[in-house]
Amino acid sequence: MMYPHTFKTDVEPKPKSWQSNLLYPRENNFFQSAGLQYLADFDSPSRNAPSPPQPPKLSIRIALYRRAMDCTSGDARLVSSPLFAQLPSEVQGIISGKIRSDTQTYLSTLSALAIEPSLASLILTCYEPLFPELVSRWPSFASLDSIAGAFSRILPLEPHLVAFAQEALGPDSKPSFLEPIYLSNDSTPDELESLPAEKTREILLALYRLLMFRKEAFMGLVEPLHLFPLLVHPNRAIRYLVIKIISIYMNAGDFQEQEMVSNYLGEDAALGIYEGRTVDYGFLVCVAHCPCSMA
Repeated sequence: MMYPHTFKTDVEPKPKSWQSNLLYPRENNFFQSAGLQYLADFDSPSRNAPSPPQPPKLSIRIALYRRAMDCTSGDARLVSSPLFAQLPSEVQGIISGKIRSDTQTYLSTLSALAIEPSLASLILTCYEPLFPELVSRWPSFASLDSIAGAFSRILPLEPHLVAFAQEALGPDSKPSFLEPIYLSNDSTPDELESLPAEKTREILLALYRLLMFRKEAFMGLVEPLHLFPLLVHPNRAIRYLVIKIISIYMNAGDFQEQEMVSNYLGEDAALGIYEGRTVDYGFLVCVAHCPCSMA
C-alpha cells in the first residue's frame, strides 16, 4: 500500500550513527577494536558482497575468545581476593597463568567456580561479560538441582540470563530438578523422613526464588499434587517453603496463606539454614531481598 507523498525506492537509506550501531553491528567491529584483525576480516563482510566469506572455524574463534574479552583484569581481581587462596592449587594455576591451559579449560574452570554459592558473586563481579558463556556450560557437568540453585541466586542480578535458565530447567527438561523430592499423596511418614532434609530445603528454596523472580517463566515447573505431602514434613522450614510455593501457584491472598501457616506451622518459628546461617523462614521475604543474601 502506497501512502501519499511517499516514493518507492530500491535505495536503502543510510542510517544515522546511533542507528548504525543497532542495525549494522558488524560495521562497528568488536574484533577489530580488540586487535584481532584476522577475525575482523571475517566478521565484517560487505553487506553488498555477492558471496561473503565464511566465518572462521569455531575452534579458532574460541581460541581467541579469552584475548578478545580481555580477562586479565578479571583474573587480577580474582587473584587478589581472599577467597582465591582457598581454591585448589590447580585452579589457582589455571587462573593465574602459572599452569598452561587452553581456553576451553580456562572457561570450564570459571564455569565450575561460578556455580558454587560461595563464589558466584565474586565470579560475577570479576567476569560479568563472560557470564552468559559460563552459565551455558553448567548443564554439561552440574546436577539439575545445583543449576536451579545457581540460577535462582543469579537471575535477580542478571535477569537477561533467564533464557538460559528456562532452557536448562524448563518443563521440557527431563527429568525435572524437583523429581528427587516428589512424593505421592499416600506417602508414609517413613518416606517423608527418608528425604534428605537439607537437599529438599535447597530444592524448594530454589523453586521459590525462581517463582519470585518471574512467576510466568517458571510456573510450569510446579506440580502441587507432588508438593502437598511435604506440608506434614518434620522440618518446619520445608513446610513453610511449600506453603509459599503453593500460595504463589494458586494466587492465594495474604489471608489464605496465613491460614495455611496457622494450620501447618502454628505460632512457633520455622528455623532453617539459609546461605550458611540459621534464619526464621517466616521472614523469608525480608531475608531473600537483603543485599547480602547472596553468598
